[in-house]
Amino acid sequence: DSFPSCENSNQDFGSSYFPAENVIEYKWPPDETGEYYMLQEQVSEYLGVTSFKRKYPDLERRDLSHEERRAYFDLQTHIIQVPQGKYKILSTNMTKVSPYPVSLIPGQFQEYYKRYSPDELRYLPLNTALYEPPLDP
Repeated sequence: DSFPSCENSNQDFGSSYFPAENVIEYKWPPDETGEYYMLQEQVSEYLGVTSFKRKYPDLERRDLSHEERRAYFDLQTHIIQVPQGKYKILSTNMTKVSPYPVSLIPGQFQEYYKRYSPDELRYLPLNTALYEPPLDP
């Protein structure tokens, strides 16, 4: 058989598969006068095109206005900036500046640690436990 059969024509999508239901269409402005748009990055990922402008130079494009963007990801601090008023504002005692603002390595404490007494440390298996755990009454 030189003809490909249905069993042999499986497509290996791999990590580049982008389903059509992930392409989001939105209306801007959201009132009756708005038009429907899609994000160029999502369409190019769906079509598998690396240079969308070069492949389709005649398509109409426009830049997103700042009102259309719901969030902004700051690449330097890795913080997602969202418009104010969408989320609850924390009280000042929850956002106070501390001597340990961020953990530098995974598992490093920031503000939440417990001091153990010398008696409690004897029950912990740091190298070897010095005492057996107390029996429940």
